Amino acid sequence: MRGRDGWERPHARWATHTAYSDPGRHAELVGALPQGAETACAVARNVIGHFGTDFVNLTEARRDEVNLRSVARILDVDQARHPYGLDLPRDRQGRVAGCCRDHSVFVVGLLREQGTPARTRVGFADYLIPDRRVDHVVVDYRAAGRWIRTDPEMAPGTVPFDPADMKIESDGRFQTAAEAWQSCRHDPDNLDRYLVPPGSGFADAAHVIRAYVALELAHWCGQELLLWDTWPDLDAFDADLVDRVARLLVAADTGDKASEVELTAIYHRFGPHGTVTQLSPFGKPPRQVRIETEPNDRQQP
Repeated sequence: MRGRDGWERPHARWATHTAYSDPGRHAELVGALPQGAETACAVARNVIGHFGTDFVNLTEARRDEVNLRSVARILDVDQARHPYGLDLPRDRQGRVAGCCRDHSVFVVGLLREQGTPARTRVGFADYLIPDRRVDHVVVDYRAAGRWIRTDPEMAPGTVPFDPADMKIESDGRFQTAAEAWQSCRHDPDNLDRYLVPPGSGFADAAHVIRAYVALELAHWCGQELLLWDTWPDLDAFDADLVDRVARLLVAADTGDKASEVELTAIYHRFGPHGTVTQLSPFGKPPRQVRIETEPNDRQQP
């Protein structure tokens, strides 16, 4: 992508909002925040709590908060409860219920609003449950000439490493889904380390990782889907296709343009076409949901 001055902007696509990262009519509220990833991560933790660990008896009426999908919708709920600046403390039980995906999309939205290239990374972390890799989402953003990986959900001092600048490596504390797949294809014994999310319906860890490679592809292509979204062509992601997608995702991380083009074509063929089946971490019945494809309206209601 090129800027108006004609110079190549190699990471410009990651500074451009998707339908999910755009704060929409809350852009002015977001723009009032101090810039930088540290503030963005702190604000994400202030606004959003994890539905499974941060709330005491989350009521039935509030459980759909985990399906809000976009930064704009999350801020709609937050501002209805807390009509003031995003960096001012919220009542902890009054935060919006979400998960790692929501913390990460939120931070990506704040950083993109500042013009900083940022993207969600779907994969597995080894620091949430001892001796296991657990499905997780973090953020990569561009600063000081490199990609920096940060886990917005983890406050400083809560893990035995710096969550604001995690090492980006295939066997690091966080693995992308593509890296996890390649690791387990190389040594199937590694599958024993990956946790099957309770109630997810996955038969085993291999099926979890396979589905998460498809989710990583979706996020890479600008549809930051929920972790419990599914669609008919997800069944097409057999071992051969996942091998191919994983290889291309790893290559795209190095800046390989041909891999980027091929990934886009694969997602156009096998991604959801306008709707997904939204499952539920609370065991609610599945439902069909139309997914957004364009950034949100910035007009005030």
